[in-house]
Amino acid sequence: MKLTLLLSTLSISSLLLPVVGKAQVVKNWNLGVSGSTGRSFYNRKYYDQPEVPPGRIAQLKSNYLWGGTIWAEKYLNRHVAAIGELRYTEVDVPNNMLCECSYTGAVILQDEKHYWGSVGVGLRYYLNPKSPVSFFFDTKADADWLILAKEKINDKTYHHWNAMGYSHLAPSLSFAFGSKWKRLALSFGVYSNVTRTMVRNPGVHNRVHYAMKTGIMSKGFFGKVAITAFRLR
Repeated sequence: MKLTLLLSTLSISSLLLPVVGKAQVVKNWNLGVSGSTGRSFYNRKYYDQPEVPPGRIAQLKSNYLWGGTIWAEKYLNRHVAAIGELRYTEVDVPNNMLCECSYTGAVILQDEKHYWGSVGVGLRYYLNPKSPVSFFFDTKADADWLILAKEKINDKTYHHWNAMGYSHLAPSLSFAFGSKWKRLALSFGVYSNVTRTMVRNPGVHNRVHYAMKTGIMSKGFFGKVAITAFRLR
Protein backbone atom coordinates (compact mmCIF):
# COMPACT_ATOMS: atom_id res chain seq x y z
CA MET A 1 0.00 0.00 0.00
CA LYS A 2 2.80 2.42 0.96
CA LEU A 3 4.81 1.47 -2.14
CA THR A 4 1.79 1.97 -4.42
CA LEU A 5 1.16 5.42 -2.92
CA LEU A 6 4.77 6.48 -3.43
CA LEU A 7 4.85 5.24 -7.03
CA SER A 8 1.56 7.04 -7.75
CA THR A 9 3.02 10.27 -6.34
CA LEU A 10 6.09 9.89 -8.56
CA SER A 11 3.95 9.32 -11.67
CA ILE A 12 1.54 12.19 -11.01
CA SER A 13 4.31 14.60 -10.07
CA SER A 14 6.24 13.87 -13.28
CA LEU A 15 3.21 15.00 -15.31
CA LEU A 16 3.22 18.36 -13.54
CA LEU A 17 6.64 19.47 -14.85
CA PRO A 18 6.05 22.20 -17.48
CA VAL A 19 8.52 23.17 -20.18
CA VAL A 20 7.80 26.91 -20.06
CA GLY A 21 7.45 29.42 -17.24
CA LYS A 22 9.43 31.79 -15.09
CA ALA A 23 13.01 31.14 -14.03
CA GLN A 24 13.79 29.38 -10.75
CA VAL A 25 13.63 31.50 -7.59
CA VAL A 26 16.95 31.19 -5.76
CA LYS A 27 17.11 31.98 -2.03
CA ASN A 28 20.04 31.45 0.31
CA TRP A 29 18.25 28.60 2.13
CA ASN A 30 15.62 26.05 1.09
CA LEU A 31 13.95 23.78 3.66
CA GLY A 32 11.63 20.93 2.78
CA VAL A 33 10.49 17.33 2.94
CA SER A 34 10.74 14.40 0.56
CA GLY A 35 9.48 10.85 0.09
CA SER A 36 11.42 8.05 -1.59
CA THR A 37 11.12 4.45 -2.69
CA GLY A 38 13.47 1.95 -4.33
CA ARG A 39 15.17 -1.41 -3.96
CA SER A 40 18.16 -2.69 -2.00
CA PHE A 41 20.45 -5.58 -2.96
CA TYR A 42 22.55 -7.37 -0.34
CA ASN A 43 25.74 -9.40 -0.57
CA ARG A 44 26.62 -11.45 2.50
CA LYS A 45 30.16 -12.63 3.11
CA TYR A 46 31.15 -15.50 5.40
CA TYR A 47 34.68 -14.76 6.59
CA ASP A 48 37.33 -17.50 6.52
CA GLN A 49 35.02 -19.78 4.54
CA PRO A 50 36.25 -21.21 1.18
CA GLU A 51 32.66 -21.17 -0.10
CA VAL A 52 29.15 -20.27 1.06
CA PRO A 53 28.21 -22.73 3.85
CA PRO A 54 25.41 -25.19 2.99
CA GLY A 55 21.93 -23.79 3.48
CA ARG A 56 23.12 -20.16 3.59
CA ILE A 57 22.18 -17.48 1.06
CA ALA A 58 24.71 -14.82 0.09
CA GLN A 59 22.68 -12.76 -2.42
CA LEU A 60 19.43 -11.16 -1.26
CA LYS A 61 17.22 -8.23 -2.25
CA SER A 62 14.57 -6.18 -0.46
CA ASN A 63 10.89 -6.61 -1.22
CA TYR A 64 10.38 -2.85 -1.00
CA LEU A 65 11.64 0.21 0.80
CA TRP A 66 10.22 3.64 1.46
CA GLY A 67 11.51 6.64 3.34
CA GLY A 68 10.74 10.15 4.53
CA THR A 69 13.30 12.97 4.74
CA ILE A 70 13.64 16.44 6.23
CA TRP A 71 16.26 18.36 4.28
CA ALA A 72 17.99 21.75 4.08
CA GLU A 73 19.77 23.31 1.11
CA LYS A 74 22.22 26.22 1.36
CA TYR A 75 23.22 27.91 -1.88
CA LEU A 76 26.94 28.62 -2.13
CA ASN A 77 26.46 30.29 -5.51
CA ARG A 78 23.86 30.07 -8.28
CA HIS A 79 25.13 26.67 -9.46
CA VAL A 80 26.30 24.95 -6.27
CA ALA A 81 24.42 24.19 -3.05
CA ALA A 82 25.29 22.27 0.12
CA ILE A 83 22.60 19.84 1.28
CA GLY A 84 21.88 18.14 4.59
CA GLU A 85 19.29 15.44 5.36
CA LEU A 86 17.66 13.59 8.23
CA ARG A 87 16.00 10.44 6.88
CA TYR A 88 13.87 7.56 8.14
CA THR A 89 13.63 4.38 6.04
CA GLU A 90 11.59 1.20 6.35
CA VAL A 91 12.82 -1.83 4.39
CA ASP A 92 10.89 -5.07 3.93
CA VAL A 93 13.52 -7.81 3.57
CA PRO A 94 13.53 -11.60 3.04
CA ASN A 95 12.33 -13.46 6.11
CA ASN A 96 15.10 -14.62 8.46
CA MET A 97 17.67 -12.38 6.73
CA LEU A 98 19.64 -11.29 9.80
CA CYS A 99 19.10 -14.16 12.19
CA GLU A 100 19.64 -17.05 9.75
CA CYS A 101 18.12 -19.20 12.50
CA SER A 102 17.19 -22.85 12.14
CA TYR A 103 13.48 -23.46 12.70
CA THR A 104 11.22 -26.50 12.77
CA GLY A 105 8.48 -27.13 10.22
CA ALA A 106 5.89 -25.90 12.72
CA VAL A 107 7.39 -22.39 12.70
CA ILE A 108 6.06 -19.98 10.07
CA LEU A 109 8.30 -16.98 9.25
CA GLN A 110 5.86 -14.32 8.07
CA ASP A 111 7.71 -11.04 7.85
CA GLU A 112 10.95 -9.16 8.58
CA LYS A 113 11.41 -5.40 8.41
CA HIS A 114 14.36 -3.11 9.12
CA TYR A 115 14.03 0.48 10.31
CA TRP A 116 16.89 2.87 9.58
CA GLY A 117 17.76 6.40 10.64
CA SER A 118 20.23 8.37 8.51
CA VAL A 119 22.16 11.64 8.53
CA GLY A 120 23.52 12.81 5.17
CA VAL A 121 25.54 15.73 3.83
CA GLY A 122 26.60 16.55 0.30
CA LEU A 123 26.73 18.93 -2.64
CA ARG A 124 24.30 19.63 -5.47
CA TYR A 125 25.19 21.18 -8.83
CA TYR A 126 22.49 22.92 -10.93
CA LEU A 127 23.25 22.69 -14.63
CA ASN A 128 20.88 25.47 -15.74
CA PRO A 129 19.72 27.42 -12.66
CA LYS A 130 18.11 30.24 -14.67
CA SER A 131 15.73 27.92 -16.55
CA PRO A 132 12.10 27.23 -15.55
CA VAL A 133 12.97 23.55 -15.16
CA SER A 134 16.43 23.23 -13.69
CA PHE A 135 18.40 19.97 -13.90
CA PHE A 136 20.85 18.95 -11.19
CA PHE A 137 23.04 16.15 -9.94
CA ASP A 138 24.20 15.61 -6.40
CA THR A 139 26.46 13.41 -4.33
CA LYS A 140 26.03 12.62 -0.64
CA ALA A 141 27.73 10.81 2.21
CA ASP A 142 25.34 9.12 4.65
CA ALA A 143 25.68 7.58 8.10
CA ASP A 144 22.92 4.94 8.27
CA TRP A 145 21.95 3.47 11.65
CA LEU A 146 19.86 0.31 11.98
CA ILE A 147 17.40 1.29 14.70
CA LEU A 148 15.29 -1.85 14.80
CA ALA A 149 14.89 -5.24 13.13
CA LYS A 150 11.35 -6.61 13.47
CA GLU A 151 10.23 -10.18 12.84
CA LYS A 152 6.79 -11.76 12.70
CA ILE A 153 6.78 -15.47 13.56
CA ASN A 154 3.61 -17.51 13.99
CA ASP A 155 1.58 -14.26 14.23
CA LYS A 156 3.78 -12.96 17.06
CA THR A 157 6.00 -9.90 16.55
CA TYR A 158 9.56 -9.71 17.92
CA HIS A 159 11.60 -6.50 18.16
CA HIS A 160 15.40 -6.78 17.96
CA TRP A 161 17.01 -3.53 19.07
CA ASN A 162 20.50 -5.09 18.99
CA ALA A 163 20.44 -5.76 15.19
CA MET A 164 20.74 -9.49 15.96
CA GLY A 165 24.43 -9.09 16.71
CA TYR A 166 25.33 -7.05 13.61
CA SER A 167 26.95 -3.64 13.92
CA HIS A 168 24.34 -0.90 13.52
CA LEU A 169 26.35 1.64 11.53
CA ALA A 170 26.54 1.40 7.73
CA PRO A 171 28.12 4.46 6.01
CA SER A 172 27.18 4.89 2.36
CA LEU A 173 27.59 7.13 -0.68
CA SER A 174 24.83 8.13 -3.09
CA PHE A 175 24.63 9.81 -6.48
CA ALA A 176 21.46 11.23 -8.02
CA PHE A 177 20.24 13.15 -11.05
CA GLY A 178 17.01 15.12 -11.10
CA SER A 179 15.00 18.16 -12.13
CA LYS A 180 13.35 20.98 -10.21
CA TRP A 181 10.42 23.22 -11.04
CA LYS A 182 9.43 25.90 -8.55
CA ARG A 183 8.97 23.99 -5.25
CA LEU A 184 8.83 20.48 -6.73
CA ALA A 185 11.85 18.27 -7.47
CA LEU A 186 12.13 14.72 -8.83
CA SER A 187 15.34 12.71 -8.68
CA PHE A 188 16.60 9.19 -9.29
CA GLY A 189 19.84 7.75 -8.00
CA VAL A 190 21.96 4.88 -6.73
CA TYR A 191 23.68 4.21 -3.42
CA SER A 192 26.26 1.81 -2.02
CA ASN A 193 27.76 1.09 1.40
CA VAL A 194 31.29 2.43 1.67
CA THR A 195 32.53 -0.91 2.94
CA ARG A 196 31.22 -4.13 4.49
CA THR A 197 30.48 -2.38 7.79
CA MET A 198 27.45 -4.49 8.80
CA VAL A 199 29.51 -7.18 10.55
CA ARG A 200 28.62 -9.82 13.15
CA ASN A 201 31.42 -11.60 15.00
CA PRO A 202 31.13 -15.15 16.36
CA GLY A 203 29.25 -15.35 19.63
CA VAL A 204 25.80 -15.67 21.18
CA HIS A 205 23.12 -13.17 20.16
CA ASN A 206 19.44 -13.48 21.05
CA ARG A 207 20.28 -16.89 22.60
CA VAL A 208 21.53 -18.11 19.19
CA HIS A 209 25.15 -19.21 18.78
CA TYR A 210 26.91 -17.94 15.64
CA ALA A 211 30.18 -19.69 14.85
CA MET A 212 31.15 -17.62 11.79
CA LYS A 213 31.99 -13.98 11.24
CA THR A 214 29.50 -12.50 8.76
CA GLY A 215 29.36 -9.18 6.90
CA ILE A 216 26.66 -7.59 4.74
CA MET A 217 27.20 -5.14 1.88
CA SER A 218 24.19 -3.16 0.58
CA LYS A 219 23.62 -1.21 -2.63
CA GLY A 220 20.55 -0.18 -4.57
CA PHE A 221 18.56 2.49 -6.37
CA PHE A 222 15.88 4.99 -5.40
CA GLY A 223 13.40 7.55 -6.71
CA LYS A 224 12.54 10.66 -4.72
CA VAL A 225 9.90 13.42 -4.72
CA ALA A 226 10.88 16.57 -2.81
CA ILE A 227 8.82 19.63 -1.86
CA THR A 228 10.36 22.94 -0.77
CA ALA A 229 8.37 24.14 2.23
CA PHE A 230 10.33 27.32 3.09
CA ARG A 231 12.65 29.67 1.23
CA LEU A 232 14.82 31.87 3.41
CA ARG A 233 17.47 34.52 2.84
